[in-house]
Amino acid sequence: MAMRKQESVHYNYHSYFRNVSGGNDADIRENNWREKIVTWTFSVVDFFDLSREVVAISLSLFDRFLATRGNRCNGNSALLISLTTLHISIKLNEKRRIKLSTLANLSRGQFGPSHIEEMEWMILAALSWHVHPPTAVAFVSHLVQFFPPQVHSSVKNDLYELSKYLTELSVCDALFVECPASTIAYASILNVMEEVGRSYLSSWVRDRFVRDLSEKVHMHHASADVIWARSELRTKYAASLRAYAQEESVVLGQQSQQQGNGGDDVSRTSSKTSKAGLTSRSRSRSGSYDSAGSWTRYSASPQMHRRSRHRARSPSCTTYRNRA
Repeated sequence: MAMRKQESVHYNYHSYFRNVSGGNDADIRENNWREKIVTWTFSVVDFFDLSREVVAISLSLFDRFLATRGNRCNGNSALLISLTTLHISIKLNEKRRIKLSTLANLSRGQFGPSHIEEMEWMILAALSWHVHPPTAVAFVSHLVQFFPPQVHSSVKNDLYELSKYLTELSVCDALFVECPASTIAYASILNVMEEVGRSYLSSWVRDRFVRDLSEKVHMHHASADVIWARSELRTKYAASLRAYAQEESVVLGQQSQQQGNGGDDVSRTSSKTSKAGLTSRSRSRSGSYDSAGSWTRYSASPQMHRRSRHRARSPSCTTYRNRA
């Protein structure tokens, strides 16, 4: 597969890494800056109704560029780099154009368009203009084509959507930075296959899919990398379900409390009240990247993801919308 060759030759994370002394700069792998950046980037992309694959591309640029700096930076440079990689990703992959001044305004006056343009040239030079990484979701869309024609299109679509959701979860965790996108994609599909009943995906279909990928694409389900990725993705998926359940319990608790205190009138407006409660909690912390307040881990619902097909919004997206 041409994408795998491209991945290993031009987009191998390890080939970009340089052991550079950062002075007082921190190692981005040892703090939560990257997690904040991912959450914020998903929020921006959802607000402008862009493809969520833009986030994966932006973070690929971000991670590889920081690798050339020994993964060391400070909070200000992390924000500027993330703004710039998002700008590059949108410019190259979306028909809709977001003004540079609009992205600059997201820094709340900390950076202007000229700062982003200057950083753009630095990133392009450092990455040798390799700015079209094959993403995990792109690999998923190709790999599901290896299922035999006996698999119903609706089953293939479910496999794709849930696998896509798992690849989005992988973007959130720095553990996957060094893992090839093709490995993440294959591990995601294998994990989703475990959740599909045998009546929809027979043992023969499963065996043929695994065999074809091994023979035609040289991807092996029993390789150490795939096994590791599957384990980590299971952990991320379980965490996302727990977080979603907690969010739902908060909403239900607020509705129950309002109904108990206000009778029928409150009962009719309980849904609006619960949404207002979430809004007030969101407004209690700044939606800007450099906020000192708490940030919620991206933990969208897979059910919501399947309904929307394109995005399952994190709570921070509500923050961004209210602030906008």
